[in-house]
Amino acid sequence: MKGNIWISIITPTLNCAKTIEHCIQSIKNQEYKYVEHIIVDGNSTDGTIEKIQASAFSGKLIIGSDKGIYAAINKGIKQAKGHIIGILHGDDFYVNNQILANLIPIFRGGIEAVLGSVWFVPKIGEHRIIRKYGTKYWIPTHFRWGIQPPHPGFFLLKKKYLDLGLYREHFQVAGDFEFLLRGFLEGNWKYYLIHEPIIFMRSGGKSKFSFKNLVLINKECWQACLENNYKIFPGQLLWRYLPKFLGVLLPVLGYCRRLLL
Repeated sequence: MKGNIWISIITPTLNCAKTIEHCIQSIKNQEYKYVEHIIVDGNSTDGTIEKIQASAFSGKLIIGSDKGIYAAINKGIKQAKGHIIGILHGDDFYVNNQILANLIPIFRGGIEAVLGSVWFVPKIGEHRIIRKYGTKYWIPTHFRWGIQPPHPGFFLLKKKYLDLGLYREHFQVAGDFEFLLRGFLEGNWKYYLIHEPIIFMRSGGKSKFSFKNLVLINKECWQACLENNYKIFPGQLLWRYLPKFLGVLLPVLGYCRRLLL
């Protein structure tokens, strides 16, 4: 890749008034300046749009109802001019101001997809770590157990999006699982893992824990495997909760250790 490499960051929003300004500022603060920010808002009613407009936002703002979060992301991808596409949700923000700059030498080296670790913090207020969603031990065969890399920390060449096809919009919460599965199966991406955290993700969101969501996400992950002819037994998907449990347990143990010292 030669010349200036543009990165397009897509932010799907729906009623994110409490956090959207922090998200926008997180991108503005990046040292790398060839960045396009696209916000796709699904007709928020809590003042999100007004806060975006009041923040001197200089990117693209697309307002209008859509069929869900994956339809919103697809809408942004189609309008993106960047060579590289990243997704930063309205509740989330980058760990520091060098995250995007650090991606450039990786992609210049011939890499097609980058996956970075994501740490969860409380919805509002303090930045205490409540869960670590890492990439250190992840390999593509982990899809067999329902274990995917953290989608918020995912960056992909736009060309690869166009070659593979975008997110399948009939999924409500597992469209990212299906897309990543399809990409590693069909696209055979050359990928690079960043083990350090690159994004702080606020807890909650569309796939937050509840019995209803538990059933829905496992049903959709199973459907994603069927659609991609990826043969697994249904019970295998339950292994996906082991790294989630460890991701919560390790910060708690670290906190207890600091109290005892």
